[in-house]
Amino acid sequence: MPSSILSHQGIVLPLKIKYPERFDGTALCVGSFAPDLAMAVSYFYEINVASYTVFHSVGGLVYVVPISLLLVVFFDKAFFPAAAFLAARKSLGLFSQWLVFFGLDEYHVQKKKKHSLRWFVKATYSVLVGILSHFLLDLPTHGQIPYLSPFYSGKMPEWFLYEYSKTEIPFFGVFEVTNYNLLWIFFSIVFGLLALHSMRYIKKHRLLQKWYSTNNS
Repeated sequence: MPSSILSHQGIVLPLKIKYPERFDGTALCVGSFAPDLAMAVSYFYEINVASYTVFHSVGGLVYVVPISLLLVVFFDKAFFPAAAFLAARKSLGLFSQWLVFFGLDEYHVQKKKKHSLRWFVKATYSVLVGILSHFLLDLPTHGQIPYLSPFYSGKMPEWFLYEYSKTEIPFFGVFEVTNYNLLWIFFSIVFGLLALHSMRYIKKHRLLQKWYSTNNS
């Protein structure tokens, strides 16, 4: 899959910019990386392939959506205000400047969001859109097709699986040079840059203030 942070958000942030009243931005972004939560957990706790597949399948939505909604509340009420505080601190030097450049210093407004029934409906379908965008972006960068599990599971066509060579990368391990891994690199770069561009656009046009001044989320 493309990188969980930035590249997956690059495909959903334009939706928030284009249709601010229809989508919850935090829910879009959380949903877009939620299927990779299993991979994040694997750094601390060993999980099997079946558990990973569940998070990357339609059948796993029954688990991923509730978890995502809890994370949305956590990000709005705790993570984003903390990020805004760190961004505003000049003591972090160049890192603070980069955070401010991409607008994280203004994320404290997320605390203003009211988690009402109306928000819950919007956040739920925003999470679903984010998850489905994750599946779409992962499709050409995986060797298997787990997304319709338990109804269907298969392998990608041979062209995607063709292996040119293997190379050892420090701190990463063995990297198989296949067509789907090359697409992974390409998508990670392109959509990662798109996410940064969207964040800068939101900052430059002060969209967070505009959205919250009209009670949008």
